Amino acid sequence: MLAGYNLCMTALLPSRTRWTSFLMLCNALIYGGLLLWAIQAQAQFGSSENAYLWALHSGWKSNAALANGDYWRLLSAIFLHTGWRHLATNLLFLWLFGRLVEPWLGGLGLVTLYVLSGVLGMLASYLFTPDASVGASGAIFGLIGAYTVIMIRHRKDIDSYIIPRLLYITVFLLFQFWLGTRSASIDGWSHLGGFCTGALLAWLWRRQIISSDRRLAQSQSASPQ
Repeated sequence: MLAGYNLCMTALLPSRTRWTSFLMLCNALIYGGLLLWAIQAQAQFGSSENAYLWALHSGWKSNAALANGDYWRLLSAIFLHTGWRHLATNLLFLWLFGRLVEPWLGGLGLVTLYVLSGVLGMLASYLFTPDASVGASGAIFGLIGAYTVIMIRHRKDIDSYIIPRLLYITVFLLFQFWLGTRSASIDGWSHLGGFCTGALLAWLWRRQIISSDRRLAQSQSASPQ
């Protein structure tokens, strides 16, 4: 139990969440770079808003473009955001769940799960909705899915609040999916596809997660008190 507690607590330490910070920085730099480009290109497009929208249109998930072979949009779309509020919301949830998942998966596992969840979430969006889509929410829902599996498999090592957390995640996921069916601005299929991908990968990587748990426990016991 102590090893599991230490593992959860180290999620708060920067040395254990550097790759979460890296993903946050990537999203922020891409948004900032596109925003600066849009400001410089506003004369060509009539306004910086039009220029930024053109940049989004060039990289977001478009079913017509994907049907024509632009498969790279499944990746580019997960690093683009419609505005600073969209970015800030996703960065908040990336920080909240990335710091919880990274100590269990490691840096490479976190980045791999994030990208695959985002890409396959966009693929689910392509298969089930004709609407354009953009944003990191599918990738972040992958982190939520992975965290859900980790909580279930290590429920004895975490704390007694696992049931309320699982209920909250379930209600939150269903609510987001319901919103996606009511509003074209929320891609519920991307969320659901990302969540399922993250949960599946965490289940498939369960041996690696257990071994990382043991390595951390050994390092904690070997460190000076």
